[in-house]
Amino acid sequence: MLLPYLTLPYRSSFRTTISAVLPSLARRVSRRTYTMATQGFKQAPHKLLVIPGPIEVSDEVLYANAHPSMSHVSPEFVPVFGDCIRMTRDVVFSAEGQPFLISGSGTLGWDQVAANLIEPGEDVLVLHSGYFGDSFADW
Repeated sequence: MLLPYLTLPYRSSFRTTISAVLPSLARRVSRRTYTMATQGFKQAPHKLLVIPGPIEVSDEVLYANAHPSMSHVSPEFVPVFGDCIRMTRDVVFSAEGQPFLISGSGTLGWDQVAANLIEPGEDVLVLHSGYFGDSFADW
């Protein structure tokens, strides 16, 4: 499962970080998992990745992603998805809007937007300044 991209205290404990991000997931984290996480899980040294994506993540987020994925049709996923919807509304300052969470790349999101808002043959203005904007303009 992927966690939302949030700025969290880098040196916080795993349980505190997870509680702040996904309360429904925090209830599933066992005491053993918490102990393992606080015993010094650290990423291997690596070059700093400074590109639009993927992004650099903290040790806590990397550790959380090391757990088995949860099925999107399992009953346990429902509260996690609800937390994601709630947090997305907080990020975009929309208490009642319906965010669409897409399981895919940003390019997939742009494709969905274009397919639903643009009719074949319509003129569109695409502001672009790089690879992804250029490829979207070609679409």
